Amino acid sequence: STPYWRAVCALTGVLSLASAANAATIAVPAGGDFQAALNAAKPGDVITLAAGATYTGNFVLPNKGALADFITIRSAAPDSQLPGPGVRMTPAYASLLPKIRSSNSVSTLSTAVTANHYRLMFLEFQANSKGYGEIIALGNSDSRQTQLSQVPYALVLDRVYVHGDPLLGQKRGISMQSGDTTVINSYLSDFKGIGQDTQAIASYNGPGPYLIENNYLEAATENVLIGGADPMIPNLVATNVTVRHNYFRKPLAWRDPIVAMPAGVSARAVPGGSLAAGTYSYKVVARRTAGQTNKATSAASLEVSASIAAGTTGSVTISWTPVVNA
Repeated sequence: STPYWRAVCALTGVLSLASAANAATIAVPAGGDFQAALNAAKPGDVITLAAGATYTGNFVLPNKGALADFITIRSAAPDSQLPGPGVRMTPAYASLLPKIRSSNSVSTLSTAVTANHYRLMFLEFQANSKGYGEIIALGNSDSRQTQLSQVPYALVLDRVYVHGDPLLGQKRGISMQSGDTTVINSYLSDFKGIGQDTQAIASYNGPGPYLIENNYLEAATENVLIGGADPMIPNLVATNVTVRHNYFRKPLAWRDPIVAMPAGVSARAVPGGSLAAGTYSYKVVARRTAGQTNKATSAASLEVSASIAAGTTGSVTISWTPVVNA
């Protein structure tokens, strides 16, 4: 009958006591208000999101003061169906994971100033629109974070799946401008782009300590980057950084052209057009969007020709095998 009880029941329709200390399980169904659940949660609470459901927005982990216990955000799927402690997440579990995604170029999950004691488990974070920026932003790398007192801390990402778009890529998976942050047993993939560096994890305005352990980390430039830009916090140097037992990968397929050269190109002269007599030669290229404002262009096909007979006019029909996604 407390106001907190009534607020959470109104929010989700489900609440169960997890301990005598009034820790609660807050279930957010498909289509529910995830941000309201984050705002309502107290230390020790567990927020569950529906397995396979998509939660679209730019969600913020609030600052609730200096906490002594974690707020956990996780899939509602039972532990028995998910990877156990110390076991790396893989895309094979995607059907059991809530999908959290941004509808724009802003991170789908970020932190309020000095937010602390959040644990993320069994969640899938999908690419931002057109592959801009970072999917998860822990802390800030700009003028919003110029003092150590502003840094979020006590953040754990355990057995999460974070990935860019297979076609458009993504600049960065996790921007780790935070303190006391752990990324373990997780799967980060498809961080690639045209004309820019890309990283699975990057940190340049956070003090540490960091533990990056037993993850699959896939990026075209730096799989993990610590540094690489001047920090906004004066004289900051990250310390106590541990990176171990990870699988760093750059798929060999990323060396191949983004768009395949058109094949099966042919040209033939047909009557009924206005082209003058003569021989006409053509090459065909394919193009597609390749993330942000970039366009990817294939190599030109082999040249083909068609001739319109002397004393006539005509037209030329050009054909080629369709190029997937172009």
